[in-house]
Amino acid sequence: MTAPAVVVAGAGGVLGEALCREIVRDAPVIALRREGSPSVPVAGVRTLHLPLDDGKAVAEALHPYGAGDQSIGLLIHNAAALRIAPFDELDRADFEALWRASVGTALAAVKAVLPGMRARQRGCLLFCGATASVRGGARFAAFAAAKFALRGLAQSLARELQPEGIHVAHLVLDGLIAGSAAAQRFAGSGQASHAAQLDPAAIASTCRQLAEQQRSAWSHELDLRPWQERF
Repeated sequence: MTAPAVVVAGAGGVLGEALCREIVRDAPVIALRREGSPSVPVAGVRTLHLPLDDGKAVAEALHPYGAGDQSIGLLIHNAAALRIAPFDELDRADFEALWRASVGTALAAVKAVLPGMRARQRGCLLFCGATASVRGGARFAAFAAAKFALRGLAQSLARELQPEGIHVAHLVLDGLIAGSAAAQRFAGSGQASHAAQLDPAAIASTCRQLAEQQRSAWSHELDLRPWQERF
């Protein structure tokens, strides 16, 4: 029997690549990336390029994996967009764009994989959040609004789907991820050293551990931060 497939929605950047690399050793991995982006450079990973917030496009792309031995057992949602600006410089379009990047993409992916998980009465949905999921900072209004919404979605899904045998967990990634675009953007800050940043491989390992938890002891929310990060 073929192992259930794993979908990484938002497989770009160092974390997306690390997630694919961690999981592909034991299961087929389908990486979803936006149109025009390169394929994930990990052997054995199939990359699909499409608008991630288009529910119809995502459902059609994942349809071949919807049932039987080729069903999808794990979805890791890692899609997002970042906009840092004073509130006066933000408009409705900024908020809507970041909402689509975080929540719209999650809705599309979950809608596509959930029927198969329900049919099997098992599965796992993991959502990658951020510091802004639990704490809105100055100049982060649009990003925090989207991340708060994603966290709320994860909580509601957990309460609805857990009785059906589907594990839902949300990760608060509290810090910069080493090698990420955000880490490069803040290279001059006190978080520039590798010791003050999250290792993407360590995050991916934790995601695997969450996905493999026994249903008698499921986690719903887990926060990860470097040992030097204040909280």
